[in-house]
Amino acid sequence: MRRMIKFAGVLLILELLAGMVIFAPVQAAIGSTITISPNAGPVQTTVTVSGTCVVGDTVTVSFDSTVVSTLPAATTTTWSTAFPIPPAVAGNHTITANGVASTTFSVTPKITLSSTTGTTGNTVTVTGRGFATLANITITFSSNNSTVATGQADLTGSFGISFPVPQAPSGVYNVVATDNSSNTATATFTNTVTPAITVTKTSGIFGTSVTVNGTGFAANEANVQVTIGSNPVGS
Repeated sequence: MRRMIKFAGVLLILELLAGMVIFAPVQAAIGSTITISPNAGPVQTTVTVSGTCVVGDTVTVSFDSTVVSTLPAATTTTWSTAFPIPPAVAGNHTITANGVASTTFSVTPKITLSSTTGTTGNTVTVTGRGFATLANITITFSSNNSTVATGQADLTGSFGISFPVPQAPSGVYNVVATDNSSNTATATFTNTVTPAITVTKTSGIFGTSVTVNGTGFAANEANVQVTIGSNPVGS
């Protein structure tokens, strides 16, 4: 009799375990690896993520702790999605699928200019992404690599800093943003200056000495000749 009771108890336990197995939620069987392309770039780079799964799986892709893409139930054993890299600081970040498979993407700094052409005195805004969090930012202009503006990045390493274009001859110049963690990015600005002259005297008798001052000419330009009418009077 005792054996029968023990046997019945074992059967009951087995039935309970079977019920737990039948009704336990099924976890998505994501593959152990995922691939990304590219694996480095600035904020807003479009990244394609691919992996394997079981038919019927729902795939959630995250960048660090931020969900960036959710795929509906898969109809095949492979999946792929693309998303732009959200605002983030410079360095390595983790891309995961369903919190199981993961890989690394490296964010690099980048700047853009509100205007890429202009002239001396124009105001240009430098927008930066992918620098260090709360970093001090220095903006330089390559006519003499002088500092033209400073500012600070926010928690995501982003900033917007404006500066007036310094006096410089017509030409193409580098605008460089650098933070105190040695992250740096460069953009180019084309400065266009119309040459102009002024004179110290606008009238006088024959033999009066006149000084001609010029701006907007090329740097170190040689053979600049001053004429009155068609007559050369200085160089």
